[in-house]
Amino acid sequence: MPLTNPKIELGFQHTRGNAEILPDVAQAKTHHSYFCNTSAVVNRWGQLVGVNYGSNYADFDSLHKLFYAHHSYIGWLVYNVVKWFRSLFDNHYYFQNVSLKVPTASPRNILGWNTVGNLYQEVVLGKQHYSGRYLHQQPNGEGTMIYGDSCTYQGQWKNGLREGFGTLYIPQRGTWQGLWHADTLQNGTFHNSTQEYIGQFNQHLEFEGEGILRTFKSPSTSNHPMPYAIDSTYYAGSWKAGMRSNFGIAIEPQKTIHAGIWRNDHFLGEQMVYTAHRVYGIDISRFQHDIKKKTYSINWSDLRITSLGSLKRRINGNASYPVSFVYIKATEGKTLRNKYFHTDAMHARQHGIAVGAYHFFSTHTSAAEQAAWFLKYAAPHQGDLPPMLDVEPTEKQIRDMGGEDVLFRAMLSWLHIVERHTGTRPLIYVGQMFVNRHLPNAPQELQDYDIWIARYSEFKPFVQLQYWQLTPEGRVKGIHGDVDINVFNGTKEDFQKLRTLNGVKHSK
Repeated sequence: MPLTNPKIELGFQHTRGNAEILPDVAQAKTHHSYFCNTSAVVNRWGQLVGVNYGSNYADFDSLHKLFYAHHSYIGWLVYNVVKWFRSLFDNHYYFQNVSLKVPTASPRNILGWNTVGNLYQEVVLGKQHYSGRYLHQQPNGEGTMIYGDSCTYQGQWKNGLREGFGTLYIPQRGTWQGLWHADTLQNGTFHNSTQEYIGQFNQHLEFEGEGILRTFKSPSTSNHPMPYAIDSTYYAGSWKAGMRSNFGIAIEPQKTIHAGIWRNDHFLGEQMVYTAHRVYGIDISRFQHDIKKKTYSINWSDLRITSLGSLKRRINGNASYPVSFVYIKATEGKTLRNKYFHTDAMHARQHGIAVGAYHFFSTHTSAAEQAAWFLKYAAPHQGDLPPMLDVEPTEKQIRDMGGEDVLFRAMLSWLHIVERHTGTRPLIYVGQMFVNRHLPNAPQELQDYDIWIARYSEFKPFVQLQYWQLTPEGRVKGIHGDVDINVFNGTKEDFQKLRTLNGVKHSK
């Protein structure tokens, strides 16, 4: 768009006092205020060396990038080499600081300045206000767009779309900054009063792809002078539509690290890969002997896990694992016992399999009586694995015994008695439902016990885990029917340390 009454000053680059006004050859059209009452400063050869606009003056350095793109480098070279030779025989002071030159006479200088006018404009597009480089009736290059009354984007544009480095600010939401492509922020940062994020985004400015988010309490809501240090949570991993999705690691103050698979912002757990390097075991009772009115023995010399159940799992190779440990049910309540317990325990020890005894807890009798019955009948051997308390009450049974607080006290009573007599700390067996509904309400003392959890899922449970019962329908060579398959939460070296350091010290 041509300038309003454009003028050309003839003179030295930085000398406007002796300027001669040349004829106006441009069409007069209304232009924005930045370029009204504007004139171009040229030297004696018609080379542009500056611009007057209002009371301001822009020198060569300020305009170099604009004009360089609109004039031929070859033309610049040929034209100015000739002028340089002329300057050897003329006043060389006329030829200084003219790296940016228009290689024609005055009319081309006017056209060049008109190009500048087309590049820098202020445009109102409905409720949007744009100021910056404007070419082909679209934002191109550096510019600022104000959306409505407050949202602002400042950065690079291409054909009317945000392209390149830029910053977007939306009140009450935050600030996005980074590299844009086709109007979408591809990679960058986001921050507001409670969040800081670095990573990838989608077209809706939501976190998507790989990214790191730190969330913290606002200084106005935190009593600590440095809320970043004490109140922050951290997540690094994958995102989808602004929610944690797929693999990621989350760290929260005073909580265990969550490392595993996420879906719709919910932590599912670690998706384990099953290999021969893990430690596998089984738990059995009389039901591995008495099946449909028939009695079967166990071939302890040929035990091998051959199936991890019907649920789809990530198995490296074929499922064929040795049985490293076995927990055998000894008692239930204060009178019931497993008549196969002692025979199975003896054979397992003879074949080098680590043995542990467990008691099935009853809500109908006292915990002290149950503990005494377990110790009397199971008589744990020195070196055996820590005893286990199997807790599987229904919601009605919990209510009938007086509520979960009564249950927690009874559990602690059994655990304390057995620990005193065996010299080792027992562990607790519970299901996922109990973990979800009741364990968070338990006293910290109970929560500190190691957990053996029954969770039939592809994802590893997220508790203070010792063993994970991953299926009730496994298959073991040497045993008839389905068998509970368990995996130890640790390496083979960790398991040996457990047997050595936490095994039963004595029995009474």
